[in-house]
Amino acid sequence: MAHHIQSITRHPVSALTIRRRLQQSGLSARHPLLRLPLTQNHRRLSRQWCDERRMWTAEWNEIVFTDESRLCLQHHDGRIRVWRHRGEWMLNSCIMHHHTGPAPGIMVRGGIGYHSRTPLVRIVGTLNNQRYISEVLEPVVFPYLKGLPTAIFQQDNTRPHVARIVQGFFLKRQIELFPWPARSPDLSPIENMWSMVAERLTQIISQAATPDQLWQRGEAAWSAVPQEHIQSLFESLPRLVAASVISSLWQRFQDDGNVSRRYSTDRPRVTTPNEDRYLAVSAKRKRRGTASDLSRQLSSATGMSVSSQTCTDA
Repeated sequence: MAHHIQSITRHPVSALTIRRRLQQSGLSARHPLLRLPLTQNHRRLSRQWCDERRMWTAEWNEIVFTDESRLCLQHHDGRIRVWRHRGEWMLNSCIMHHHTGPAPGIMVRGGIGYHSRTPLVRIVGTLNNQRYISEVLEPVVFPYLKGLPTAIFQQDNTRPHVARIVQGFFLKRQIELFPWPARSPDLSPIENMWSMVAERLTQIISQAATPDQLWQRGEAAWSAVPQEHIQSLFESLPRLVAASVISSLWQRFQDDGNVSRRYSTDRPRVTTPNEDRYLAVSAKRKRRGTASDLSRQLSSATGMSVSSQTCTDA
């Protein structure tokens, strides 16, 4: 940033000065939020999925969210520090050994509901569609769902999950599937469950020495998370969905600078800047309002007819 400013202004500016000015403005360096790259179609489908469920509250309690995660033998967040004197950087006590490539560990799979959770399943090797049925669905998921007659089963869209033989299993067992937008792990509360499991593992003083020992500890950590913590994750879903809708709205504003209208109507294809601002303010004030609500508010305020689909596309 210092080089960039100097190239524009022709005045030398130190990195320390820039850092100090940014801090005085209330800015501070933070690790960026990591998300999967999304195409425009991914964003559209995710936005549509959220908009259809932005008024849900108790409905979320019927969903069973599932996912898999990797538990690693080495646990650290990249912020480990050591106290040493100058020149002691090669001392064995000041070195943290780590493997290159994927950290050694185990793959596990589990599911959470509002009132209970599935047992944790250890996955060894590649999980294809046949193994998904024989090791996860048949022995664990189906017996669990039999005790929840109104439950709806959620899974992501990886290839083994959407295979024809797997879909046939769900149909034969009369298991209702919850539609899920592609590349949207941040919408699932089970991601926070994995974080709570990992946090419990890091609190153990002695690290697991073998994968089998890690499995025993991971299974215990999974069971030890209080159900009240899981319920709080479900209760936060309305806010999460509303925040995702607003985030998508601002992403469209940043990308295009306006809201595109539908091509199949006689209405203007681009809203005015005033309409854009009003739509953004209305959405932020009433985060749980539907697209139809925004459409009526904008039409009433501006006198211009704006469809709910236009608001959804925003």
